Amino acid sequence: MGRMRGELYRDQQSSVSPSWLINGRSRYAIRTITQLDYHSIRMPKAPARLMLLVGAVLSVASLRFIVIGAQPAVIPFIMLAGSLILVTGSACALRLARSQFRVDVTLQDGVRISLMRTRQAQADNLLEALSDAVDCQQSSVGELPSVSSPTSLSSHPLRQSVAQPDEAPFGAAPIDEAPIDEAPTGAAQSSLRTPARNISPVIATEPQRLRDRVVRLSGLLATLRRRGRPADSA
Repeated sequence: MGRMRGELYRDQQSSVSPSWLINGRSRYAIRTITQLDYHSIRMPKAPARLMLLVGAVLSVASLRFIVIGAQPAVIPFIMLAGSLILVTGSACALRLARSQFRVDVTLQDGVRISLMRTRQAQADNLLEALSDAVDCQQSSVGELPSVSSPTSLSSHPLRQSVAQPDEAPFGAAPIDEAPIDEAPTGAAQSSLRTPARNISPVIATEPQRLRDRVVRLSGLLATLRRRGRPADSA
């Protein structure tokens, strides 16, 4: 873990740390890397070697013609100059035709960064450093609880409170709820019928009492009228 805190790789062109990839003046976050590709580009050397061989043969032939004094004398010198040019060009081509090694870094937005190296050791070390940095980022993210994981959600206190809404609040007595569609039986049915039997006589006698009072009041009014008529006639 001590290695992960500092730089993992550095050369004249790039440097890699657990959080950043620096290439020249550009910086890229390691967490945005989605893919790493390694390519080895081998330059063809067979044509250069063939031309070098042809130039060497022409040089030897031109020198022989010069030694024996072939006529016209200018032709061997022209052949020698041409062969020397051919040999020099072939040697330079062989020297410059080195294998190249490329590390392609693909980011989340699809941008691809090509890191070219002429030495295989540099390319291998660069690829290893990038892989270690990506692994470091993934391991640090993996330590956090995954939101999409059902296990982590069920173990979270907030998730438990949401997942169990039927629990009574702290300090409150639990409430027993009977199913709505459960019909009362036995003593419950008798207890429900008893108030109906006690109330039904009262409800039945109330209209009769009202009628009796109305009859009494009407009789009293009639008596008062009869008593009041003689007084009016007198």
